[in-house]
Amino acid sequence: MSDKQPIAIVGITGNQAGATAKHLLENGAHVRGIARDPSKAVEWVNSKAELVTGSMEDYDSLVQAFTGVRSVYFATPFIVDDAEIQMGKNVVDAAKQAGVSHLVFSSVCIVEECRMVPHWNTKYEIEQYMRASGIPFTIVRPALFMDNFTSTGMFPSKGDKMCGMLSPDRKQQLINVNDIGYVTSTIMLNPEAYIGKTIELASDYLCGNEMAQIRSKLLNGTDGTEGTYTAIHFTEPHIKAMVDFMETHDYIADIPQLKKEFPKLRTWEEFVKEELVEK
Repeated sequence: MSDKQPIAIVGITGNQAGATAKHLLENGAHVRGIARDPSKAVEWVNSKAELVTGSMEDYDSLVQAFTGVRSVYFATPFIVDDAEIQMGKNVVDAAKQAGVSHLVFSSVCIVEECRMVPHWNTKYEIEQYMRASGIPFTIVRPALFMDNFTSTGMFPSKGDKMCGMLSPDRKQQLINVNDIGYVTSTIMLNPEAYIGKTIELASDYLCGNEMAQIRSKLLNGTDGTEGTYTAIHFTEPHIKAMVDFMETHDYIADIPQLKKEFPKLRTWEEFVKEELVEK
């Protein structure tokens, strides 16, 4: 197939999808961005991406959007019920119907072990359906998002104070959205090297206290001891199940090997410096 065949990005207005599209465009790829309403994809209207209409809830729209593309990227929203699974199945079935040669799905780390977490079990079900479909695939499993701790994230920091869902001294693997896009775009530009692979993805391994101290050091030019981190208590059943799992299970990404394969991956310190200090 021609290298200039489009690469379809489902839900291009999403964070991971958008990051993947940007990296693909930077590498000269023909990106077909799929959105429910392309006219509202303001960030992409003046870009080099081709915008088309499509929804993961609408199988026929996906078949049409995938026609003529060589690869498809998708990530499903956190819905916590069968609707999310059906969205994933629609993407897989439409890709197969349209003759797509490579399907890339963004899932979640060690999903086989965390099926007690409702909004992660849905990812497992989609993975299994994709594996059984016969379509060539790659699965990317990102760790905890560094972006959660920015001003626009789930746990915005205030001054030297950080908060999050894990205990202050509980280490966990981390990744950021831009680097997910970097890795995913690399995979899609080199499909032969990654078909059939599942990639546990992380670039750092820190606890909340360490993250807060690093952030404080960079923002204030001090030794970082002013930085503090507090754990938030959640009562929602599906969130509590996720936190309980993450408190007792380590993600398993091979960070040293990943940094050899994807050398632009950033540590938390590099992320904070580039995204919070220098901007």
